[in-house]
Amino acid sequence: MKKWSPLIFLFLLTLVIAALYLAGTSSCQGHPQTSARVAMSQIILACDDYYEEYHQLPIGSKHKEDTTLLTNGTKATALMHTLVGLKGTALKSTKAKSFFNFKASKGRKDGLLRTEDTAELYDPWGNPYYVLLDYDLDGELRDPHNGEIVKERKALVWSLGPDGQSGTKKTNKDNIYSWSR
Repeated sequence: MKKWSPLIFLFLLTLVIAALYLAGTSSCQGHPQTSARVAMSQIILACDDYYEEYHQLPIGSKHKEDTTLLTNGTKATALMHTLVGLKGTALKSTKAKSFFNFKASKGRKDGLLRTEDTAELYDPWGNPYYVLLDYDLDGELRDPHNGEIVKERKALVWSLGPDGQSGTKKTNKDNIYSWSR
């Protein structure tokens, strides 16, 4: 029986690892829904961490009832400014601490567009995410599409999906939600 030299073994092991890595990265690139779900999970974690740190939800002093915010646009960027801890904004977190970090957007798609004075988050199709926050802190959020109560969440996040539309069963069909529906 022929013995394998350590060099040949390392070479073959490197080839296997490289093949597995390439297979894994190429399969994720073809699934924008996965990227959207990861972003939504990160938003929820950032809101939860912010609450743990400051005992209020991001920009909570402005709202007293459950409110839906967007992750881009003039009024909406206050949420993202707060979560990324932008300095020099009136709505920054108290210590300018960052609670949210995500990959950079590609032309206002699929990531965080961050400059020195702005932060906007886009889904894979170039739309904002919708973030419903439990500002009254009753532990209940109303599903914005069917009215059912979702319990024990501080935030619900959704994307309008590839068609960028919402409102009917047909247009909601491709929406992506952070909660079970």
